[in-house]
Amino acid sequence: MRCLAILVCALSALGHGTARFQLKPIVSGLSEPIACVQDPARPNVNFIVEQRGKIRVLIDKRLQATALIDLATIIQYGGEQGLLGLAFPADFATSKYFYVNMTVPGPAMQVSRFQLTSTNPFRASLVSRHDVLQTPRLHGNHNGGAMQFGPDGYLYIGTGDGGSSGDPDGNGQDPLTLLGKMLRIDPSGDDFPLDPKRNYRIPVTNPFLDGQPISALGEIWSFGLRNPFKFCFDDPRLNGTGALIIGDVGQGAFEEINYEPLGGGGRNYGWKRFEGEFQFSTDPLAFGPDTKPAYAYGHNIGRAVIGGPVYRGLRLGPGYFGKCFFADFSESRIFAGSPQYDAVSGRWRIVNVVDLTNQVGQRALGSPSSIDLDSNGDILVVDYAGRVSQLVRAESTWITAFSLVAGLDLSGPVRSLVTIDDRAVSLRSTQQPTRLASIQITGLTNHTLPTKLVIKSTGKISRAIMGTLKIYARRWSDGAFILVKQSAIDSVQRSYQSPDLPASNYIRHRDGRIEARVEVTLPSNAPSDTRVTWNATTFFAS
Repeated sequence: MRCLAILVCALSALGHGTARFQLKPIVSGLSEPIACVQDPARPNVNFIVEQRGKIRVLIDKRLQATALIDLATIIQYGGEQGLLGLAFPADFATSKYFYVNMTVPGPAMQVSRFQLTSTNPFRASLVSRHDVLQTPRLHGNHNGGAMQFGPDGYLYIGTGDGGSSGDPDGNGQDPLTLLGKMLRIDPSGDDFPLDPKRNYRIPVTNPFLDGQPISALGEIWSFGLRNPFKFCFDDPRLNGTGALIIGDVGQGAFEEINYEPLGGGGRNYGWKRFEGEFQFSTDPLAFGPDTKPAYAYGHNIGRAVIGGPVYRGLRLGPGYFGKCFFADFSESRIFAGSPQYDAVSGRWRIVNVVDLTNQVGQRALGSPSSIDLDSNGDILVVDYAGRVSQLVRAESTWITAFSLVAGLDLSGPVRSLVTIDDRAVSLRSTQQPTRLASIQITGLTNHTLPTKLVIKSTGKISRAIMGTLKIYARRWSDGAFILVKQSAIDSVQRSYQSPDLPASNYIRHRDGRIEARVEVTLPSNAPSDTRVTWNATTFFAS
């Protein structure tokens, strides 16, 4: 048997029981940013979408002087118009394609594809433009604009009802228009070679192709949306469920969030017959029954919902793992709640919603135009006034030093040692270590001793084999390492978490130090190039 062990010393500041949060600024001085999108191929790269037309590049949290592309000469800008969406396909690393959603003269909503240049991996040219889909519209508002590739590899596009007030054209329930809908297309092919404005395939599993329960345009995934300015998927790559969460901006009374489990297309979210839970007009539904929102709030709380990713990250503590985060643009508020299936009503709800606004401060929030996730599943908040910040715990620990412990012996070089928000560490090696590998991190804290401690480690084996994972924590009364978690580990990236531990046993009183060892044992017949990859080992205290 072969084994890998990583020794880590660190301390998180405050746990999920009494967690307090703050917004840690990453970049400022932006021009009307409306999204911060993670590069799927490079974990340290993000792209910031500015409504005026630029896509800015963020590398290692540093804003680059040169934009990825500037679409100012193409878009129609003003009010709710401009550059509104950005999406990367799963093969971005090789194809170098990316897709934008923008308003253009016509007026129309335009989805177009661009490609990185061959000489610069952070630059694309206007001449690479390839138009994919165009949706004519009559008014300047309610454009939707969000766009993402789903877990199934298809491109989902949220379209608004076309604007004015109260959907006067009835687009939300009209089966012959793409407005007021969620669309799903495959931009890698072309079912319409004679139509220059339609360069895509319609997936054969789209819900309305068989004419049931209504005959409708094949691109339509779901009906009855007013202005889905932001939506997102609960990313399976971060151990998410694949669910689609849609923040639909309301009319005069209610904002709503719709929760759609993986593959749950063919729904009617009710607009304009319904706004939130309540009837808005006497216009009939195109088909029924309507799907009620998972959560809705009145305009006494906010007037423009921005939602809402599911947190799957490292920074907020295990108590917030799996919670949906959403904000309100108009009233500078931020919330978190738990998606939950109600077996009695047969519907999904977001329950136990907590208002976090007072913790982070309305001044820090500004006008939140997007809530996004970084490569670790942590929360990024985009302020329309020009900032991107990261949601972190308010009382944080900082790492003062790290050193390689004697006895480190790798058959290949250590490629990188990465700290994440001062309380996680990653060891990446080009080869499988042949014996004990130890990394020691010294952490100090400025708060009182917590009562509970949780140790979480995320990793996987590079081959489809089964190993054994053990997490040990040092008990300071006698210096012994105590086994606190044992589990099977395989080739799927997973998180392994200890139960609640008494913090007084495992956090040293005089300096707030923690030591833990994560150990993986591989079968004796595992190939010699088998690797164990660790994304993080994290401590949470409360």
